[in-house]
Amino acid sequence: MAEKAVMARDGEHYNLACYKEGTDYVVRKCFKSFKHMFRADILGVSVVDPSMVEHKQAPEPVCLPQDEVEPEDWRSMAPSINHDQTISAQDVQECKIMKVYANFKWVETDKGRVWVGLKGANMRVNQVIRVKNGELFTGKTEAGPSLVRI
Repeated sequence: MAEKAVMARDGEHYNLACYKEGTDYVVRKCFKSFKHMFRADILGVSVVDPSMVEHKQAPEPVCLPQDEVEPEDWRSMAPSINHDQTISAQDVQECKIMKVYANFKWVETDKGRVWVGLKGANMRVNQVIRVKNGELFTGKTEAGPSLVRI
């Protein structure tokens, strides 16, 4: 409890010398001054026995199955792409950027809206990018028919 609460209770009879430092109150440094913090039971507030209180542990992270994730979420981070895998050239298409949104993690292309993540900060209108499943693709593709530019 703060010293102000004890002062309000005692009124004009408040005297810090009546209380014992270390048992009734402790002194805490606060910026350039000091504050006196009193025990909770001095003001008549009930004190709970610590042995009766359950120790709170950090909550376990909740993992949602992939089918429960909403498809239109605003992704907080870029989708994970494994660059070691080679993808066939048929899965990847080239698109021309038509509009860069204020939220540069998304761009509008001639084929639709595409997630580009933090790489969108460097993207410009009329730039050609490679897209796979509505996301920017930066990985390797196997040798095969070359991609047709639009």
